[in-house]
Amino acid sequence: MPDLKLKLENLLMGAVECEMVSNLETDPAKRAQYRKKAEDLRALAERVRSQVVERPRTDGEFLRQQARRCRTLAATLTDDLLKSALLSLATELEQTAHRDSGVS
Repeated sequence: MPDLKLKLENLLMGAVECEMVSNLETDPAKRAQYRKKAEDLRALAERVRSQVVERPRTDGEFLRQQARRCRTLAATLTDDLLKSALLSLATELEQTAHRDSGVS
């Protein structure tokens, strides 16, 4: 679980970075794009946090759904660091869902 908490913190940091880039961007379309990515990252992190961090065990289907959302969002990103963080979080969510299901 500590690894997942760290990944959630990294996801939130990615949201902060997107917000900072949005504030610096001069192109209105790019500004809106970065702001939207920040909102998506923050919302995803909060949904996962509420289910994974605050509750020791959770529904495996929810975790798999959040992993799919991470992968979908990662596919839209151009920033390799954020993409890597999301894909890593997706993998951790899938592994947690697998462990919680009791499958060997």
